[in-house]
Amino acid sequence: MTNPWRGFTNQPWLELAKIAGVTLLAVIAIEWFMAGLISLQNTVINSFFMALLNPPLGFLVPFLAVFGIGVLGVYFSERWRQPLYLNSGTLWALVLCLVVALGLKSLLPLPIFQITQLSQPALIMILLGVFVKGRPYW
Repeated sequence: MTNPWRGFTNQPWLELAKIAGVTLLAVIAIEWFMAGLISLQNTVINSFFMALLNPPLGFLVPFLAVFGIGVLGVYFSERWRQPLYLNSGTLWALVLCLVVALGLKSLLPLPIFQITQLSQPALIMILLGVFVKGRPYW
């Protein structure tokens, strides 16, 4: 029988943590860009964002944003400067790194509105995003 702890410790944790950090930096930049667009006081842009962030779409946008974090994490893993061997274990490790990074982001006192927050549905959407985009690596 194989030792599961050895599989856990043999993951490329440093590279996956860097990928999670880059992914969350991209998400923060997108949120800041959206906040900047909202603050322009342009009626067309404001009406678009208010329609996007108010019900019924306002309920789905945070889930889709966190799903996008999972997809973006796998995308950055595929394009990373050092080749990563992606398999199901590496994808699970990436999920863990993305959840920890999102938790750290939720603790930061950022002066903007935050679409992405750590919660149980967010964890499920990160899982779906990583494993939908990472399906060829299962």
